[in-house]
Amino acid sequence: LGAINNSALLRLKFTRAGLSRNNKRVLAELEELLSPDSAYKAYQAYLAKVDPPAIPILSLPLQDLTMVDEGNEDYIKGLINFGKRGMEVALIAKIALYQNSDYLFETEEFLASALLKDCKPSVDERTMYAMSLEREPRGTESKSQLK
Repeated sequence: LGAINNSALLRLKFTRAGLSRNNKRVLAELEELLSPDSAYKAYQAYLAKVDPPAIPILSLPLQDLTMVDEGNEDYIKGLINFGKRGMEVALIAKIALYQNSDYLFETEEFLASALLKDCKPSVDERTMYAMSLEREPRGTESKSQLK
């Protein structure tokens, strides 16, 4: 979803409109699941139901760690704040759960060869935006004006 939601692709309204019904549905489901509303509540609930192995979005638990660290005192009345340390340990344990899970799956030869081994270098943002403008120039009013 992060790759799809960059400026070069978001501006392609006619191309997006041409997606199949199934692809539009999948995209809408992903957008709903990964909505930042209520601190990614839908994503957090989904992830809680998934048994590892999984690859979670790492920025969310790191954000939680930052909030715990900065939002709680290290010491209370001169004593170590063990409540804060307990919250930090729980968050780190949650991250470790995914890191320590085995990913057992058979290699899909097509994916391994065609998509992973033979990858071409990625296109930089400026080039991608130029390609986007070539596909749907600014001021395009209808699908018939597309190249």
